[in-house]
Formats: sequence, structure tokens, C-alpha cells
Amino acid sequence: MQHYELFTLANGLRVAVEPLAHARSVAVGIWIGAGANDERRGEAGAAHFLEHMLFKGTLRRNGRELAAWMDRIGGEVNAVTGRETTTYYAWVLAEYWVEALELLAEMLLESRLDPSDVERERQVILEEIKGDDDAAEQRVMADFDQLLWGSHPLGRPITGTRRSVAGLSWQRLVALRRELYTPDNAVVCLVGAVDPGAAREQVARLLGGWQGTRARPRPGPPVPRPGLRVRRRSIDQVHLVLGGPGPGLGDPALYSGMVLGTILGGGNSSRLFQRIREEEALAYNVYSFHEAYRHAGVMGVYAAVRTEAAGRALALIRAELERLAREPVSAEELERARAQLKSSLLLGLESVPERMHRMGEQLTLLGRTVPPEQVVARIEAVTAADVQALAGRLLAGPQTLAAVGPIRREDLLGA
Repeated sequence: MQHYELFTLANGLRVAVEPLAHARSVAVGIWIGAGANDERRGEAGAAHFLEHMLFKGTLRRNGRELAAWMDRIGGEVNAVTGRETTTYYAWVLAEYWVEALELLAEMLLESRLDPSDVERERQVILEEIKGDDDAAEQRVMADFDQLLWGSHPLGRPITGTRRSVAGLSWQRLVALRRELYTPDNAVVCLVGAVDPGAAREQVARLLGGWQGTRARPRPGPPVPRPGLRVRRRSIDQVHLVLGGPGPGLGDPALYSGMVLGTILGGGNSSRLFQRIREEEALAYNVYSFHEAYRHAGVMGVYAAVRTEAAGRALALIRAELERLAREPVSAEELERARAQLKSSLLLGLESVPERMHRMGEQLTLLGRTVPPEQVVARIEAVTAADVQALAGRLLAGPQTLAAVGPIRREDLLGA
């Protein structure tokens, strides 16, 4: 059961506080309702770049002093840019939660965004992008997204490309913060050993003067498309991603997608793990994935296999998808997937930062929280017919295949 207080400051900032009697720590998060999907053409990587810049110093402290403050209160202070959100968060001992909130508020409202810092951090991000490009799993996922979503922001890497990041100006970052970092577009979450009254007082003190309204419309839904891309590289394995559009956050089939993904490639007993790894020894790493966004979703399978096995692995993945659409899953498989999903959810609620992240994401994207009991009930309500229907829908939709490794396009066309 989740019990929290939700209130809104005069400036439109929503604040959620969940006290936990057993906790000795507090997780604090400031959630911005914008991420890479809110970037315009020519801005790829700007949301991620801006997130980096908030750690480079404020009007009162330079970057080194800010880092020393973070280390002094201990715990964890970090940020993450997603497709639809950007989160600045801290997880600290209870005695430091006010300082953690002060730190995040100062970064948010008083970041100096110095042009010289922008140029220096640009080089850091370019190195980050090079590292992602060198990692075949990251590279093939990026190729898959670009193929499936095309020119829509979902098709661009969150970090941007070398070209786009090189072209981002200081003025663009300043404009992005002004247009998207506004109180009506944000949520503050505090979870753990914290008193709601004290939290209300401190958030109002530190963020009650934050002004502005979101000045950029949200992007429309993407149009998925089929495609095939092979990026030849002299490496030891072929990295494959096969998938297509899946249920988004508002889709009635959302929970069916969670169950289907678990059965297909969500654990050691999943069909693909057993067939491709345990029975045929074609791969060490094979899994399914499902990402749900406001207006779209994606489902797919990743596998890293030896070169000569790529065609066979791809054929087995397709065969399992077709079997899921043709035959109802067994009662045993269905119950095992439900149990796995329920355990993952409920065990995650044992973690203070996990509770904060779950609450913040839901309030930011949905405008409400979904009680764990309701999630469990919806998982339990998924039937074999629901799974079969969704598998058929996925097969009937556009299929996208991306591959990276020592392989040719024609080697995959007949698989």
C-alpha cells in the first residue's frame, strides 16, 4: 500500500511526499516533464547536454565546490535524461535531506551555464558518444530506433550525435531551460524518513519563487516503419535487434505487453533464453524489451551471437513470435510470468529510491500514481488470449531489424 501527500504550490509546482516509518534515508527527486523527445530538429542531444551543465556550477559555487558539497552529504547525487523526462535526484541519510534539496534547488534555479563550461563539457559528451558508438549493443539499439521511428525524436539518440552536439550553441541550451524547466512542468518527490509538513515548508522556501510556464508544445505521435540496416564491423559477434511498435502508456494492452515480453525473453526460463542459449548455445546474451511512452511503445528482442549463427538465431526469434501468435501460452508459463512481474514490482518497493523514481515518473507522465495493488491486479487479469492477440498484432505491424557485426545484408534476408 502506498500512502503519500500531494500538494501544489502557488507557482504550479506539484510536490509529493511519502513518509516511511522504517526508513533511515530520504530520496529526493526533481522531475522535469521533458526529455529528448522535446527536442526540435537540429537539437538532438540538447536535453542531455543541459542536464550535464547543471553540474558545472551555480551563481554561488563553481563546479568543484558543487562536487565537494555532493561528496560531503554522502549518498548518491545524480541525474538522468530520458525520452520524456529529466530527473535530478539524491539519496541521502535522513539528517541530510534538507541539504540535498537545497543542492538540487540551487542547481536547478541558479545554474550559471557559463559559455566556457559549455565548450569544455561538449568535449566530455563527445567522448561519451564515442563510447556508445564503440559499444555494439548500444550502436545496434540506436540503429533500430532510427529505423523504426525515422525523423521523429524517438529515432534520435538521447545523447545526440557527434554532429548535432558539435553544433549545439550556448543560446540553444539557455532557451531550452527557459522553455521547459518551469514549475508547471515539474514534480518534486520526497520519500523516506521525512515529515510531510517539513517537506512542504522546505520545498516552498526553496522552489516557491520559481516562475515560468512551459513554452514548447509536446511532439505528436510517431509513425513506425519497417526497415533493415546492417552496419558491418570487424568484431567477434553479430548484434541483432528485431522488433516493432508495442503498447504505449495509454494502451489497454500495456500489461499484456509486460507478460508477453517476460514469456518471450524476460528471464532464465523464457522461451528465447532456453531455446537460443540453453538448447542451441548460439548466444550468451539474449533478451526481450518493452518501452512504453505517452503516445507510443516499442517491443523487441536483442541477441549477440557468433557470426555463422546469426541467421539461425534470427529464424528462431521469428519462430517463437509466430508461435505466440498461433498458440495460446500454457497456464504454467502464464502464471510464471505473472509471478515474475509481481515479484519485481513488490521487491522494488522495498527500496527508498525505487519508490521515489516510480512515483515521480508516474506523476510526471500520467499526472497520477498507479497503486501497486492495481498494477498487480492488472497483471493477474492478463489471459493467454490477451498474449496471443498482442503477438498477432506485433507480427502484423511493421517489423524492423538492425544488425552490427561481420555480416552482410543478404545473410539476413532469408532468415
